[in-house]
Amino acid sequence: MANHELTPEPAPDEPPPLQLLADPLAPSFDRRARLVRTGDTEHVVVAERGDRIRLRVDDEWVRVLAWVHRAELRPAVARDTTASGAHRALGRGAAIRLRAGAPLAFDPRTGGASVIIDDGALTAFARVPGDALGDVWRIAASSAAADATTTPPGQVTTDAEILDTPAPGAQVLARVERRMAATAELPSPVPGWHLVTLDSPHVSVTGYVHTSAWIAGGGRIVTDTAIYPADQDGVELPEGTCLYARPGGALVGVVLVTQHDATRTARGWARWEWAGFRGRVPLYARPMADGFETCPGTLPAGEPSEPS
Repeated sequence: MANHELTPEPAPDEPPPLQLLADPLAPSFDRRARLVRTGDTEHVVVAERGDRIRLRVDDEWVRVLAWVHRAELRPAVARDTTASGAHRALGRGAAIRLRAGAPLAFDPRTGGASVIIDDGALTAFARVPGDALGDVWRIAASSAAADATTTPPGQVTTDAEILDTPAPGAQVLARVERRMAATAELPSPVPGWHLVTLDSPHVSVTGYVHTSAWIAGGGRIVTDTAIYPADQDGVELPEGTCLYARPGGALVGVVLVTQHDATRTARGWARWEWAGFRGRVPLYARPMADGFETCPGTLPAGEPSEPS
């Protein structure tokens, strides 16, 4: 039975699979998209065919070329833009700048007239120009975020609200989801308030924060670390192994980290299950005299074959 995630197979005018699976990928593949099912993960867009979008999906273990429907894509800011307040014009000195790729959701409290941008660091509330909304964006169109290695003059505490004017009850521009580095206009223009600028990967907000939420000087900000599942016994697929949609079918992926839980089919091909977007998807490795077929040029230089 055909797999709806891996078909239709490439058209004759599309680049060959090895080119789409290569590492590094050619700079011309500069479009990105997110899936509703995979949250904040960005995927490279390698082809479009009507309402079908072909994505290059990298997870911890494999790289796969998979087709999805456009309706499955998460809304995003399609180009760098300056937004206005969710409810009214911004106060003097306040600003909301959104970078291409900022993930968004339409705010039901305003009937979808405004959006909520939550990138894990900042949650901003704004109105975005209609021509800046979409589901696919070009990374070349997005300006770089602030240098994260620069020592900031201070930090803003978790759950602090950034306001457009220095007064209680003012319009909320953004909420800080975790303690963030920030720059501030010093001396403070208004007693009891700081005019601060916070930069996250997708959002830059300038607004007022109460002095009670301001921490002078730098400090250690703890980030999460990845946890990987343990290997399981089975047929081993080394890194660089080519993966096919079916035995003898289209090349659609490559193993990035050695897998130990594949099984051998009656025809000698190895069968391995990818988590997929809608459930587990079988992928197949072609048997060779010395193991399994490998895809040259698809692995980054110097990468370990096992997570440490």
